[in-house]
Amino acid sequence: LDWQQFGTVASWDVVLVPAGTPFTGNTTGLTVYNTTTKPFTTPVLPSGTLYDVYVRSNCSGTNQSTWSIAGSGSTKAPNDECINAIPIPVNPDTECVSSVDGSLIGATNSNLGTVCTGVSNNDVWFQFTATQATHILKISEIVGNVTTLYTVLYSGDCAGGLTQIECDNFTNFNEINTYNNLVAGTTYYIKIYSLTAPAITTYNVCILSPLPPIRTSNNEYTVPELVTEILINNPCAEVTNVTWRTSSNSTGPLGIGYFEKNGSSFAYNDGIILSSGFISAAPGPKLAGNQSNGSSAGDASLNALLLAQGVTGTTNNASVLEFDFTAITDQMSFNFLFASDEYGQFQCGYSDIFAFLLTDLTTGITTNIAVIPNTTIPVAVTTIRDQQYNTTCGSANIQYFDRSFEGGNDAASLGAPINFFGQTVSMIAQSAVVPGNTYHIKLAIADYSDGSFDSAVFIEGGSFQLGTVDLGTDLTVEENNALCATQSYTLDSGVDMDQYTVQWLKDGEPIPGATNPVLVVTESGIYTIEATYIGSSCAV
Repeated sequence: LDWQQFGTVASWDVVLVPAGTPFTGNTTGLTVYNTTTKPFTTPVLPSGTLYDVYVRSNCSGTNQSTWSIAGSGSTKAPNDECINAIPIPVNPDTECVSSVDGSLIGATNSNLGTVCTGVSNNDVWFQFTATQATHILKISEIVGNVTTLYTVLYSGDCAGGLTQIECDNFTNFNEINTYNNLVAGTTYYIKIYSLTAPAITTYNVCILSPLPPIRTSNNEYTVPELVTEILINNPCAEVTNVTWRTSSNSTGPLGIGYFEKNGSSFAYNDGIILSSGFISAAPGPKLAGNQSNGSSAGDASLNALLLAQGVTGTTNNASVLEFDFTAITDQMSFNFLFASDEYGQFQCGYSDIFAFLLTDLTTGITTNIAVIPNTTIPVAVTTIRDQQYNTTCGSANIQYFDRSFEGGNDAASLGAPINFFGQTVSMIAQSAVVPGNTYHIKLAIADYSDGSFDSAVFIEGGSFQLGTVDLGTDLTVEENNALCATQSYTLDSGVDMDQYTVQWLKDGEPIPGATNPVLVVTESGIYTIEATYIGSSCAV
């Protein structure tokens, strides 16, 4: 620090005040440095910090001048040089949970690494270690006299030479950039600078990891295999009369197929997808446009459901999957979620339609089980929605809405597992059934009125339950609910002996004579029950 002195003095007092802080001469809480020489070098101060510098002269005796501002300045940025690059934590997905605050205050030209735009007179350095081939750099909350920041990504190292990979610029309206073809385990360096110096600017830096999208296939399984091997996957299931209808070409059905999680954040590991468009367009990321595919006709059953709800118009681009099954116990169920490109723009009064129509072939009664839990309200964009994505109408059954994607160049959309604007949470389609009765189920989805803004329903693989037996909570030492040596416990399977024969097992071995639905146990072990539907050789 230096200043101009008029006249002779014995010494000077110097005080550094955080920039912009009013200073009236009260030095309480501040460090006053006394020096008999100038220029004056301060002790070590916090890096990257702006200060206003005040000086007063100590004349003869106790005479002192008033405090005068000698100027303003900053200490050097902590990451002004490449060797002091600040590590950025890598988030495991597109949620910015861990980040670092950055600043160009006190930045100088490090004279290292080429740039694409201008001159990096005030650059700072960051580094991160890639965990996968694709990462997203997010720079947000840019505040200061400069709001456009320039970046350069380098490979290599600070001492042995840096190789420029790409250049980008960031504003508060353009917060992210995607880095592709990275090598996991490799450390990369990022230079951040502005074209204006000095730049009194702060910001936040985040590294995100977009997960891969789901994978779909229209020919990995035949449609009957989708039902028997993916949806139900139960050797006891008696499934017949599998039929389907959807848009198709030489590769197979275009609106019905198989999906798998593929390392994404999707709710299900795998299952069946039915779409009013093409399942090939269902995997993420969420693109800016909407899906408007499909070439099949509508469906009469869905048209009738619309009419019953007081909705005029017809359906287009229907995908329909139907089959018969025989009930084993008194309940059937499966898990599903609904996704649509109509979320957001059209959720207030317009929705594609889908239904799960369950018909008891003995009674002829048909019920739609694609409904909001504990209601008879069909699941749709208009019945499950969040107001924050369209403020022209209120939320409806918001607890069943899962998430929305803007579509385009935002981090969440780039990491979206599916290419739809919104989706529900996983729900359960279920119904009471009569053991031994044959049921027909029709899974159908279609565009309403037009062929645009497609929708899809995802059904979890292996979740189609034809009935199970619940023997209650495990009694174990670990859970502190184990039985004492002299105690007994009654296991009641609830199996109807008019419908089944049963056999109890202990540790996998049949218990002689234990062929009733109730078993009293007095020994430790793992107890199971096999229930065989009368007239069938298959046990559950």
